[in-house]
Amino acid sequence: MKTGRLKRIFFPKRCSVCGEIIPIERDFCGCCGKGYIKASDDCCEHCGSEKCCCENESTFVLPHITAPFVYQELVRERLLNFKFSHEKSEAEFFGSKMSFRFAQVYYYVKADFVTFVPMREDSVKLRGYNQSQLLAQNVAKHLFLPVENVLEKTKDSLTQHSLTQKERRKNLENAFKVIDENAVKGKIVILCDDIKTTGTTLGRCSEQLFAAGAKDVYCLCAAVTNFSGLP
Repeated sequence: MKTGRLKRIFFPKRCSVCGEIIPIERDFCGCCGKGYIKASDDCCEHCGSEKCCCENESTFVLPHITAPFVYQELVRERLLNFKFSHEKSEAEFFGSKMSFRFAQVYYYVKADFVTFVPMREDSVKLRGYNQSQLLAQNVAKHLFLPVENVLEKTKDSLTQHSLTQKERRKNLENAFKVIDENAVKGKIVILCDDIKTTGTTLGRCSEQLFAAGAKDVYCLCAAVTNFSGLP
């Protein structure tokens, strides 16, 4: 009997939510899967949306972006708990799904390392962790890549979700910088964050990575919103 078949017998795949045994090709059981909306395989590579919004001035056109989920229902609930309620164990669940999505969509890409959207040091101390860093660590583990801390946030900024599109762009102008250009130059980088709405945060970080000489940047999030524009 082959090793793979033995493994499936003694260690069957289980639902990521309730633990029920499920077929190898599925991620959730029938009940739990109803609350998870997977991102379509036809999502735009530059805005992450199934209905491309690259022509909308409210969104950044990113070099590349993908995510396993749409930011709705149980995904939204779990990400909010992860971000604000110290549910750090969610990083393993979402990190594994993010890494699988990346390997599926960008199977031809040989990235050099994984990095993440930084937070100000005082913000990290207040929350206790940077959720994007935890996601990056889990993504790197599954993709067998190193995690590099190459970006830093250089100024305080307002919370993005409360701002208009023009305010979002202004809010994050000159908010990030590369710590060491030698660590980035000529490298293919996977940039992780939790949620992509307009892409402003990922866009500003990508700008700095390219300015430091990155060969390419692939943005990877746990979820993307069904973005329809902001005033």
